[in-house]
Amino acid sequence: MAEKLGLEQDNRSNFKAEYGRFSTNVEGIFAAGDCRRGQSLVVWAISEGRQAASQVDKYLMKEEDATINTDNTQDDLVKRHQDLTKRHQDSSKHTVMT
Repeated sequence: MAEKLGLEQDNRSNFKAEYGRFSTNVEGIFAAGDCRRGQSLVVWAISEGRQAASQVDKYLMKEEDATINTDNTQDDLVKRHQDLTKRHQDSSKHTVMT
Protein backbone atom coordinates (compact mmCIF):
# COMPACT_ATOMS: atom_id res chain seq x y z
CA MET A 1 0.00 0.00 0.00
CA ALA A 2 2.83 2.43 0.86
CA GLU A 3 4.36 2.02 -2.57
CA LYS A 4 1.03 2.66 -4.28
CA LEU A 5 0.64 5.86 -2.25
CA GLY A 6 4.20 6.92 -3.08
CA LEU A 7 5.34 7.23 0.54
CA GLU A 8 9.03 8.03 0.88
CA GLN A 9 11.10 5.61 2.94
CA ASP A 10 14.50 5.86 4.56
CA ASN A 11 17.39 3.41 4.05
CA ARG A 12 15.88 1.10 6.71
CA SER A 13 12.46 1.03 4.96
CA ASN A 14 10.82 3.24 7.61
CA PHE A 15 8.37 5.86 6.42
CA LYS A 16 9.85 9.34 6.29
CA ALA A 17 7.86 11.71 8.47
CA GLU A 18 9.04 14.81 10.25
CA TYR A 19 9.24 14.23 14.01
CA GLY A 20 6.81 16.47 15.83
CA ARG A 21 4.54 16.89 12.81
CA PHE A 22 4.46 13.23 11.68
CA SER A 23 3.30 14.22 8.20
CA THR A 24 4.72 12.30 5.26
CA ASN A 25 5.40 13.44 1.72
CA VAL A 26 1.78 12.51 0.84
CA GLU A 27 -0.87 15.05 1.82
CA GLY A 28 -3.12 13.70 4.61
CA ILE A 29 -0.90 10.70 5.42
CA PHE A 30 0.83 10.59 8.80
CA ALA A 31 3.33 8.10 10.24
CA ALA A 32 4.46 7.48 13.82
CA GLY A 33 5.87 4.76 16.03
CA ASP A 34 7.63 1.72 14.61
CA CYS A 35 6.76 2.47 10.99
CA ARG A 36 8.50 5.86 11.31
CA ARG A 37 11.42 5.21 13.64
CA GLY A 38 11.85 1.44 13.36
CA GLN A 39 11.51 -1.18 16.01
CA SER A 40 11.77 0.47 19.41
CA LEU A 41 10.26 0.53 22.88
CA VAL A 42 6.49 0.41 23.04
CA VAL A 43 6.44 3.55 25.19
CA TRP A 44 8.02 5.50 22.31
CA ALA A 45 5.40 4.17 19.90
CA ILE A 46 2.58 5.11 22.28
CA SER A 47 4.02 8.58 22.81
CA GLU A 48 4.46 9.17 19.07
CA GLY A 49 0.96 7.83 18.41
CA ARG A 50 -0.52 10.38 20.79
CA GLN A 51 1.51 13.21 19.29
CA ALA A 52 0.59 12.11 15.76
CA ALA A 53 -3.09 12.01 16.72
CA SER A 54 -2.80 15.62 17.87
CA GLN A 55 -1.25 16.59 14.53
CA VAL A 56 -3.97 14.74 12.60
CA ASP A 57 -6.59 16.61 14.62
CA LYS A 58 -4.92 19.94 13.78
CA TYR A 59 -4.82 18.94 10.11
CA LEU A 60 -8.51 18.04 10.07
CA MET A 61 -9.56 21.13 11.99
CA LYS A 62 -7.57 23.32 9.59
CA GLU A 63 -9.56 21.80 6.71
CA GLU A 64 -12.81 22.53 8.52
CA ASP A 65 -11.75 26.10 9.27
CA ALA A 66 -10.95 26.63 5.59
CA THR A 67 -14.56 25.81 4.70
CA ILE A 68 -16.01 28.48 6.99
CA ASN A 69 -17.40 31.43 5.10
CA THR A 70 -17.69 34.71 6.97
CA ASP A 71 -20.92 35.57 5.12
CA ASN A 72 -23.04 32.60 6.23
CA THR A 73 -26.63 32.52 5.06
CA GLN A 74 -29.00 29.73 6.12
CA ASP A 75 -28.35 27.90 2.82
CA ASP A 76 -24.59 28.27 3.29
CA LEU A 77 -24.80 26.80 6.79
CA VAL A 78 -26.85 23.83 5.60
CA LYS A 79 -24.43 23.16 2.74
CA ARG A 80 -21.42 23.50 5.08
CA HIS A 81 -22.99 21.04 7.52
CA GLN A 82 -23.61 18.53 4.72
CA ASP A 83 -20.05 18.94 3.41
CA LEU A 84 -18.52 18.44 6.86
CA THR A 85 -20.70 15.40 7.54
CA LYS A 86 -19.63 13.84 4.25
CA ARG A 87 -15.95 14.64 4.92
CA HIS A 88 -16.07 12.97 8.34
CA GLN A 89 -17.69 9.88 6.85
CA ASP A 90 -14.93 9.57 4.24
CA SER A 91 -12.06 8.23 6.34
CA SER A 92 -10.10 7.02 3.31
CA LYS A 93 -8.62 10.50 2.76
CA HIS A 94 -6.72 10.55 6.04
CA THR A 95 -4.59 7.70 7.30
CA VAL A 96 -2.41 7.29 10.36
CA MET A 97 0.13 4.49 10.12
CA THR A 98 1.74 3.43 13.39
